[in-house]
Amino acid sequence: MEYDRRLPRIPDRPLKFDSRSEYAVGVLLERYLQGFELKAGVTFQVNIGGNRHCDFLVYGSFLEFHPIVLQRELRGADTFKQFAQLINKLPKSHSEQLKSALHDELLAQYTHARKSAIRQTYGDYPLIVCETPQQVYKKVIQVHSKLPPTMDRFVKEFEDLRFD
Repeated sequence: MEYDRRLPRIPDRPLKFDSRSEYAVGVLLERYLQGFELKAGVTFQVNIGGNRHCDFLVYGSFLEFHPIVLQRELRGADTFKQFAQLINKLPKSHSEQLKSALHDELLAQYTHARKSAIRQTYGDYPLIVCETPQQVYKKVIQVHSKLPPTMDRFVKEFEDLRFD
């Protein structure tokens, strides 16, 4: 399957997706959540203060689809390169443990920053951060859909949309 790097669009709707994964989540939210519609600034790319936006607002909860990718999160000029060089010198069990700890810390920082921005702008709204389609399924689709698909079907649809 060839991967098209252009970001998908929904015909006749002025929605700009930041990633193919965000597009897939948005399409699936509309497909499986009764009455949910992507509306820029209302349920999609909702401003949470300054120039920050949250991916979705679903039935009163903010939803972010944000996989922690160390190469993206460690943005300094050579930060990731230096990290990779150092971690590759460790025994595999230690390097996996360190990567896991760093992942958890970066996820906690991201979640805290988003939650703080939401609290300052909207008050105490819930925030759901998902890194995988399985988490979207468990935390949102299973909870709110009247007719959810199986998780396997949901994940396949996510992947098909992502690489379509």
